[in-house]
Amino acid sequence: MRILTQFLRLYGISQIAWLSFTLPATPSPFPTPPFSSGVTPVGFSAAVEIAAEPVPTSKTRSCIPESPSQFGQILPISATATINGHIIQLEVARTFQQQGIGLMYRPCLPDNQGMLFVFQPAQPVRFWMRNVLIPLDMVFIRQGLVRAIAANVPPCKSPTCPTYGAGGSVDQVLELRGGRAAELGLRVGDYVKVSETPLLLLHPFSWGKGVGLY
Repeated sequence: MRILTQFLRLYGISQIAWLSFTLPATPSPFPTPPFSSGVTPVGFSAAVEIAAEPVPTSKTRSCIPESPSQFGQILPISATATINGHIIQLEVARTFQQQGIGLMYRPCLPDNQGMLFVFQPAQPVRFWMRNVLIPLDMVFIRQGLVRAIAANVPPCKSPTCPTYGAGGSVDQVLELRGGRAAELGLRVGDYVKVSETPLLLLHPFSWGKGVGLY
C-alpha cells in the first residue's frame, strides 16, 4: 500500500481517483436529478431501468396488494388529504431519494390513496413519468391552494421525457391515480386540507382500504 501511495503521488493521481478508476461501477436504484413519479426539483432520472409493464387501458377501480419491483418503494401512510369531502390516504415523500423514486414501478394506485411530495421551503419543481407504469394526476399546491393540475399524465417510454410543473414555486405536490382529480371535482384555486396521521393507526400496505386500525 505504501508503494502504491508513492506511485500515485509521483504521477499526481489521487487515491480516490485511482479507486474510482479501478473499482467496477455499481448501478444505483436511486434517481439522479426531475422528480419522477417519479419528481425532479427541476427535473430526476432513474439510474436503473426495467422493462415497462403494460399500462391499464381502463381506470383503476381496485388495486390488488402487490409490492413494486425492487427499485420501487411503498412508504408508510402518514397523512390524509380531504378533497370535497373525500379522504385520500397519503404516503409522504420527504427525502431527496423518496421524492426521486416517487411512484415509479407501481403497478396500480387505489382511488383513495396517493403520494404527497413535501418541499420546504417552497420552490419550483418539475416532475416526469419515466419508469412510471400508470397514468397519474399531479396536483401542485402552495399554502393549501391548488396552483396547477397536470391531469392524466401518461407513462413515458421514450429516452427523453417531458416534464410537468406549476410555473412557479410550490410546497406540496399530490399525485393521484390518473383521472381521479376530475372525479373528485378538484380544480385550480380549490383548497386541499392535508392532515398528519399517526403512523400506528395506518398500515403501510393498506391498499384500497379505509382509514382505520389494521
